[in-house]
Amino acid sequence: MTGNLTLFLDFDGVLHPLWEPAPYNDWTLERIRGPKAYAGPFFVHAPILVELLTGYLSHIDIVISSTWGRKRDLATLQGLLPPPLAARVTDAVHHRLPLLGAIGQGKGFISRWAEIAWYREHIRPSIGNRWVAIDDDDSGWPAHAAVHLAHCNRDLGDPVSQRVVKEALACAC
Repeated sequence: MTGNLTLFLDFDGVLHPLWEPAPYNDWTLERIRGPKAYAGPFFVHAPILVELLTGYLSHIDIVISSTWGRKRDLATLQGLLPPPLAARVTDAVHHRLPLLGAIGQGKGFISRWAEIAWYREHIRPSIGNRWVAIDDDDSGWPAHAAVHLAHCNRDLGDPVSQRVVKEALACAC
């Protein structure tokens, strides 16, 4: 694994939508009732990620940073992904985080950034600056780490999100 780029991969809001589209494209109704959580099908954009990673896959270690890792073992997480991605999954952040009581007097982690930063510091310090996170959640990311975040404002079905991932990979490699 030495020398590989570590890719921290979120699922919700990246590999599939986070929210259902507004009914009948009625955004006023959505503002009144609030967004509805996406009910599936899941991982519909995983093949797009495989395409985006073509040329990089043999040099990438994927670490699942999604909350899906909280209640699923590594084999189950791998089984959710297409084989080219599954073969590169080496770990999941949530499998390594300490018990919440051991962190900040029980306050836990407040952001995805905090979880990834803790993982990098305590589990994989050898990755140094050779990492990228693909995530729809940019809360808590400090300015100095923003270069490592491929922030998807929408899932990978969106061409803008695809471009963001391509640019982040080009900068990291």
